Amino acid sequence: NARNMALINTPEEYDWIYPIDADDRIETKDWNSFWEKVAESGRRWVASNRETIDGKRHPFAYIDRDKFYSQWKFISDAANKKGIPHANSIAYRRDFLFRLGAWPGLTQHEDLLLSFYASSKEPGLWFTERITRYRLWEKQMIQGDKYARLRMENFDLIYKIINARRTYEGLDPFEYELTTGSKSHWVSSPL
Repeated sequence: NARNMALINTPEEYDWIYPIDADDRIETKDWNSFWEKVAESGRRWVASNRETIDGKRHPFAYIDRDKFYSQWKFISDAANKKGIPHANSIAYRRDFLFRLGAWPGLTQHEDLLLSFYASSKEPGLWFTERITRYRLWEKQMIQGDKYARLRMENFDLIYKIINARRTYEGLDPFEYELTTGSKSHWVSSPL
């Protein structure tokens, strides 16, 4: 996918990768503060807040205080509807990305599966700084019926992959239920 091509072609002197969609933009106001916190954190995956171009915030993907995630806690919070940063707002250390296998080869939601991979391997942080401003428009792919169907198929695959990893590590699988539309796809979690 395009993210992996960008990763391969990123000069090695860049330690961090912060993905952004071509139709979104970087907010520079919090940029320096975010990277200072990243440098002090010692973590290999960190998230930022994001909001729309016109300043709207998703209530489950925006925080007012920095948040620490222990191993697996990111996925557990998603499962328990506690809100998680948008998967497209997570920066990764370059070497960690390669260790994780880079972005999975899904047609959609590869960023979500990658964030779950990262969370399953080690702790991370979610900082309050807003870095990404994203666009929404009427005929955007995520607005159509086809997307809702593909979303459910991808989420089903993602949860099966994560549960296979948990089973392999001797952990209980997450329970989940897929629903249509914008409703939550998680039901409960053993954590």
